[in-house]
Amino acid sequence: MSVVYPNEYKSEIQNYLKSNISPEIKKYSDEFIRESGGDSIKFPGDLSVKINSKFKYEVRDERNPLSPCFFLQKIIYP
Repeated sequence: MSVVYPNEYKSEIQNYLKSNISPEIKKYSDEFIRESGGDSIKFPGDLSVKINSKFKYEVRDERNPLSPCFFLQKIIYP
């Protein structure tokens, strides 16, 4: 079910409606959602556990942001 926005707001929210998600990130998120069974109560807990077990805080000297795919590659292929 998709959300229908009033026409007067479409120009203001257009950037937020674009989907520029890489195939790798989409696949990772779809698998994670499937693993939690689509349960909206279980999902936040599972997400917290996964973040704490797979991700780490990393200090970098570079200023520019890195692609989410860069970090996903580090998790899948450490």
